[in-house]
Amino acid sequence: MTVYATGIVALNGRARLLDVVAGRSATVLSAWVSGRDSHWRADITVAALDPFRGYATALHTSLPHTVRVLDAFHMGQAWLRRRGRRQAPGAATDAGHRGRKHDPLFGIRRLLRRGADHHSPTSWQRMPAGLDAGDDNQQIGRAWIAAQELRLLYREKPRQAAERRLLAWFTFVAEHEIPS
Repeated sequence: MTVYATGIVALNGRARLLDVVAGRSATVLSAWVSGRDSHWRADITVAALDPFRGYATALHTSLPHTVRVLDAFHMGQAWLRRRGRRQAPGAATDAGHRGRKHDPLFGIRRLLRRGADHHSPTSWQRMPAGLDAGDDNQQIGRAWIAAQELRLLYREKPRQAAERRLLAWFTFVAEHEIPS
């Protein structure tokens, strides 16, 4: 049986877990937010969330003044996943899946989901080998680099430095013709 939970994390300064509540729905998150003091709610200006639509709905209704953004992990994963769809040899469109057992990229799919700062010496050897064997046009490798840069962008302070990094990211994506 699968049991879902919603984690609420404060991202101001150093990230810290505020609470974990049973369930994964707009109702669960709305109830938790509504249970907070009105001054606390008023101080929330930006909310980072995963792409689950229920969370966006909950924040739209319970914290309407906040800016909602996709969190860095899910942003990178969604972006890289789109890049990872395999194109069938000689076909004009993708094969409709991200790989199979003997596909070298399928073999390193979990490594591609990791941040650069979470790789071991062994995984740093496996990932380039898998990319060399299965990333013919280097699009997956470049998309992985772009996803890492995107993760770093979320951590950048102050705003001007983040803006410079974002411009560099757009330039990298454009120069390497990485489609969005």
